[in-house]
Amino acid sequence: MTYVPESRLQCFNVKYLHQYLCVFAACMSYFLNGYQWGYLSPALVKLGENGYHKIPPLSSYAQSWMVQWLTIGFTPGAFFASYSNQWIGRKNSLLCAFIPNLVAHLCTYFAMNVNMLYLSQFLRGFHTGWVFVTVPNYVSEIASPKLRGSFSAMGIVFMTIGSRVVSSTVQSVTSIETTALIGIIISLVDLPLVLSISESPYYCLMKNNERKSMDILKKLRNSQNIGKEFEEMKSIFNKNQQMKKSSSWIKLFSESINLKVTLLTAGAVTIFQLSGQLPLSHYAHKIIKGTGLNVSLLTISIFISATRLIPNLIGVFVIDSWGRKPLFILLCALSATGHFLIAFPMFLMDNTDTHNTKLLGILEFIGLAIFEIAEGFGFTHMAYTLAAELYPTNIKPKGASFLKILQSVEGLIVMQMFELLTNINQFIPFLCMAVASSFGVAFGILFVPETKSKSLSKIQEDLNLP
Repeated sequence: MTYVPESRLQCFNVKYLHQYLCVFAACMSYFLNGYQWGYLSPALVKLGENGYHKIPPLSSYAQSWMVQWLTIGFTPGAFFASYSNQWIGRKNSLLCAFIPNLVAHLCTYFAMNVNMLYLSQFLRGFHTGWVFVTVPNYVSEIASPKLRGSFSAMGIVFMTIGSRVVSSTVQSVTSIETTALIGIIISLVDLPLVLSISESPYYCLMKNNERKSMDILKKLRNSQNIGKEFEEMKSIFNKNQQMKKSSSWIKLFSESINLKVTLLTAGAVTIFQLSGQLPLSHYAHKIIKGTGLNVSLLTISIFISATRLIPNLIGVFVIDSWGRKPLFILLCALSATGHFLIAFPMFLMDNTDTHNTKLLGILEFIGLAIFEIAEGFGFTHMAYTLAAELYPTNIKPKGASFLKILQSVEGLIVMQMFELLTNINQFIPFLCMAVASSFGVAFGILFVPETKSKSLSKIQEDLNLP
């Protein structure tokens, strides 16, 4: 008889109906964030060829700033989210994220000059920083231990559907203003759903409201028998009597456990940034167009959607059965392989007399597909999943915010280096990305811990072991 992991059997248990609703609403924030990102790759092709309204066609320099303003927005978005998570709660923080989301679409819709496009990109980045801090924290705190990994992977699915399946496809066949208008409508439809969900029981406990925390936990677990889990939750706080002091930014680096988690997750973020997620997310359509293959923007969008979404769906089921550590190692290996396959034909076309450019273009296509598969399995989100599981609850928002700020700074550096190295020779940045991903394999083997199926209190106990 084939063994089926318990987490798989429980994923679709009707008793977790309210838990599903809360996770679905949180994941819809990822969907909206994905919609903010996905339009840009095909839009950059259109902006480079035709411009927009009264805006003339954008140069490569202006296009790079479209991506960089998005990255700049990460920092203030993550910073504000770290405080909103602490002051008004996880649920209300999700609600506040709707404001930059809506304004970003409006700026794009009414853009009459390139500065309004830049402002839109900044607000999209602001929304990204806010969501990446809030959603992983919320999901990790409401999910049952055996479902936490699958629920985290669901966020990746929703983001891919929003970015690659919906936004990228819509932008490939419609105008930029139509894509923005659809984004506004989807946001307004989703707002009532977020209003209907529960606050995190951990947040209520942090605010010394034990009764409300217990009531929410009973509702999430659809059971009155939550005594053991609630006592484990309380034990986390009993071991941290200096709650207010330990939630300061400096405690990320001054306390040994927090420092251990910060260095680990910062290393994961750095590897994923150096592996080229940012430039490839926004230049995928341009890269494929540059291969010389005669494919439309719609065909490229469908291709990218498939190579992202299929592993997304598989990842929901394998993340808890495989575990975080082997998955991290596998994704780094896939990323390295994909970049090597992109760099090699570029090197041949630019530095030899090779004439079979169609075959080399197909090889680039395959390399990009392999990288997209790695992204689909959760390469981008792995650091934030680990942060949501490893950090103590009281410092978790600031830990996730630090990661997003670090990602913003590194993203700007990576984009500048990508432009600089591409101007020297287009294969060089992809070779560098392949090397960085290869280092990620060693990092995963040596440092990434395993957290599957463990309660948050058990994870904290393991981290405190010498």
